[in-house]
Amino acid sequence: MRPAAGILLLLQVATLLAAGCRHVERAELRAVEPIPERLLRAYRPRQAPFHFVLEPGNDNGHYYESFRFRFDTYSEMEGDFKQVVGTYYRTRKEVPGGRAPLLCFAPILAGAVDNYLACRVFAHWAAREGFSSFYVHQDEIILTADRDGIVLERLWRDSTLDNIKALDLLTQLPEVDAERLGSLGISLGALRNVVLLAVEPRLRANVLCLGGAGLSKILATSRENLVLRYIRGREAADGITREQVGQDLDAFVRSDPAVFARYVANDRTLLFLGAIDNKVPYAAGLDLYEGLGRPEAYFILLGHYTGMLAAPFSASRMFAYLHARLDEGIDSCAAPPGSDRAASSPKPD
Repeated sequence: MRPAAGILLLLQVATLLAAGCRHVERAELRAVEPIPERLLRAYRPRQAPFHFVLEPGNDNGHYYESFRFRFDTYSEMEGDFKQVVGTYYRTRKEVPGGRAPLLCFAPILAGAVDNYLACRVFAHWAAREGFSSFYVHQDEIILTADRDGIVLERLWRDSTLDNIKALDLLTQLPEVDAERLGSLGISLGALRNVVLLAVEPRLRANVLCLGGAGLSKILATSRENLVLRYIRGREAADGITREQVGQDLDAFVRSDPAVFARYVANDRTLLFLGAIDNKVPYAAGLDLYEGLGRPEAYFILLGHYTGMLAAPFSASRMFAYLHARLDEGIDSCAAPPGSDRAASSPKPD
């Protein structure tokens, strides 16, 4: 593509975004329901992680260094020991006091297939803004036909516990400000992170993109290929209809934003929805918007994957929100990072 044509295309996309984007301010701050103790117990770790290892990665840039981390833990869901693996990006940007805020990213459904491309892109952008970030790795294929509602609930609940344990470990690093924590979830990651926000109050500023509420509703209407393949697999393996697959999830999957959104204050989230999204259908996105108490939101006239065109626009709004929430009370004239910040890869305790 010639440079002039590329510039013209970008101008056209920007014009479409400006014309087709609706920004809604947060509704009146609502009183949040206290989360029932039984739910809190089920989604908070009972066993501490151990054998934390942090190793230099190979995705480094001007604004960031990458590290691969792993730790051992006892899986309450599986009843056995396991190892959790993830990626941590440390910002190189000088930040007040030498300690940067940390963001917990949740991958999309096919995150492992493309080597967590969305997480990596946003991690690079976040580092430029002075945020460190991390994400926990996941199975390459999550929706397999042998995973019914019971297995999926166990898997997704374990994912919440793994993220809390990773947060516990990474906030002990000397370059991380444990008082300034946030999150980003896209698509499936947004669905998962609603649950995480409800049980993890340390996450003060959180961005949810292209998510929804009501798993059976999403399942019944989604045009996502991986979802459709899962339904066909369940139909063949279990002899049940698409409607019955949804009923199975309704009966056994508790890790649903429809259950947990009411426990999240509407000033803790910024929401992005695609008005023509048919993968996590827009109607389910509106259910999430209402369930969260009508937080600040952007409604963009794009679909699930065409929403990538809006990624730079969304990122600019996202980082403005995160700075406003997490930089509050931080002295911008504080001493820059110095000798207390590791010059090489950080070391676990």
